Amino acid sequence: MSENMQEIRETANIWRSRVQANDLTMNERDKFRRWLSEAPTHAQAYAEAEILWCALAEFDPEKHGVALSDACSRKPFLERLANTLFRRPWQLPAGLVVITVALAFLLLPYLPEDAPLEVLPTLLETPVATLETVSLSDGSTIVLGAHSLAEVQFSAQVRRIRLLRGSAFFDVAKTGIPFVVDVGAARIRVTGTAFDVQRRDDSMTIGVAEGSVSVSHPTKLAGKPRGSLWERGDSDILSSATLIAGESILASHSAGLGEPFAVELDSVGGWRRGQLVYLRTRLADIVNDANRYSTVPIRYEPALAELRTSATFDANDIESLLEGLEVALPLRVHRAADVIRLQAKGE
Repeated sequence: MSENMQEIRETANIWRSRVQANDLTMNERDKFRRWLSEAPTHAQAYAEAEILWCALAEFDPEKHGVALSDACSRKPFLERLANTLFRRPWQLPAGLVVITVALAFLLLPYLPEDAPLEVLPTLLETPVATLETVSLSDGSTIVLGAHSLAEVQFSAQVRRIRLLRGSAFFDVAKTGIPFVVDVGAARIRVTGTAFDVQRRDDSMTIGVAEGSVSVSHPTKLAGKPRGSLWERGDSDILSSATLIAGESILASHSAGLGEPFAVELDSVGGWRRGQLVYLRTRLADIVNDANRYSTVPIRYEPALAELRTSATFDANDIESLLEGLEVALPLRVHRAADVIRLQAKGE
């Protein structure tokens, strides 16, 4: 991007903020109108700043007084744009919708078919016990696990996902643009592959079903603030590993990045089929997973958190999971209508 275009986009973002804040004077509205019409690049930059912001916002046509179908008809665009923004400034909130969609349609004939737009982040979220498959604009797909949360943000330079909670299985389209997944302090880089990521508080597991991925993680983050290393800009020494199909790896704030180990290909992303597989896994992590499928919250005593077990459970049969834990570990399950408690045996 040239320096000139960067300046234009920065100006467009300033105008977008001012229009959104609804604090333009009459003179400023005239100035904005002149700037918008001075060059196609001005309108393009403003469209980039505005189109997806509007599309991603929660939109209530009745509240704003504009029907979306009306806003999307091409013919009266310029007339409504002028009337709404410049002649009836008190209708500006509704005018935002008109401007956004109008600029999008007006500019489409002049934009290259493959012209990428830098977009605002999109949040993807699933409720308890519900999985969802999401198709992305680049041809990739994400299977988002139960009670999971992810943020998607694509640009011309990078395809970026932040897994904020839960699990996700990625089938990445090969486009030549890097595909990056941030999971807490870890960063995963791929170009085209299929892999699984599971996040549990400050730990994570990655498994590769196809292709390869590169994983980077700070050597150790114990005692430091939670959150992404990449957001904080820390200078911790990074550990890196490359995984191929049939390999998995563990990472955590306390232990850093582990060593890759072999897994069955069928077990990678097995949760998509309702299969929860654990190898020497902490009780705290198992309960974390179970709570994403159980309609009744499961709680455990802190002293039990580090107990470990290996097992395979059906995500749709939480009762069998609880019974299995009771057999494999020194604990008792106490059930109530509103909570399930795991307590040490003898209590």
